Amino acid sequence: MMRFGILCGLCLVVVAPVRACDTPVYRYALENWPADDYRAIVLHRGPLGAEARRLVDQLQKRAAAANLTVEVIDLDQPVKGDVPSRFYKVDVSAAPALVLRYPAASRIEADAWSGPRNPEAVEALLDSPARRQVAARLHAGEPVWLLLESGTKEADEAAARVVEENRTAPPTSSVLRLRRDDPAERVLVRLLLGSEPDLAGRTEPMAFPVFGRGRVLYALVGAGITPENVRRAASFLGGDCSCTVKRDNPGTDLLLTADWRDVRYQRATMPEDIVTDDTAQPAAPPDGGWSRGALWVAVTFAGGLVVLTGTLALRSRKSHSAA
Repeated sequence: MMRFGILCGLCLVVVAPVRACDTPVYRYALENWPADDYRAIVLHRGPLGAEARRLVDQLQKRAAAANLTVEVIDLDQPVKGDVPSRFYKVDVSAAPALVLRYPAASRIEADAWSGPRNPEAVEALLDSPARRQVAARLHAGEPVWLLLESGTKEADEAAARVVEENRTAPPTSSVLRLRRDDPAERVLVRLLLGSEPDLAGRTEPMAFPVFGRGRVLYALVGAGITPENVRRAASFLGGDCSCTVKRDNPGTDLLLTADWRDVRYQRATMPEDIVTDDTAQPAAPPDGGWSRGALWVAVTFAGGLVVLTGTLALRSRKSHSAA
């Protein structure tokens, strides 16, 4: 029994210092979490004409540079998989229709956007000035606070002031203000208001922390835009990544046209204290912590001790039974 207790104590000592991930959430998300794909669905009846086919080809080509997949559905033909019944009610007699759906992982059933399928719609769907700015800042390792204005100057200024003054916790972030009635941003506004089920009918200013490759953490609305809530969100983004599985973290991805393939090589634009060089020698763990290599060794060693403990306990029981 004494041997059993010693081995258990060693397991606890070895396992105790292990941490899931010491990389900040915003950086881990940027480097490791691909953006979930939206689904652009072209609805039509009968064969597509030459012009309609060209527009579908254009949409598919543009979608390759974004987190977007394209599906073409002929409502007159049998369709594989489930098709929402509302699709069959869409009027496509004059021209095909375009429906944008949130990523399946978001579990949002409502359509993100819908409208006629024409060159202007394709362009608005995939690009806008604000989304270009968001993508550029995120690519440089800088989370963005999107402030969706209410249209009431006093309320919008107060909300902006709270966000500006309390987003200062690492990492460095910026604020981008967005008018609800900006025609160039109508798709982005729709995406934000549809990211949670109770936002569409609200008229107050809203603050959306965006990180990673366009992931909206959640919305702070009206009276919920407080110094405490802003600091809490900023602390989460700058804190250690406690869970590296994307699905176990909050948030919904935006539809962005961006190239994230080289984000691991953009660290020089980040704060100095988190800049790393893949060719440099590993730095000593801070505050006496353990390096990741040491952690893996410790975990493996602990696992071996657990197996050994079980084996010894079993043998001990057998010897007592034999006696």
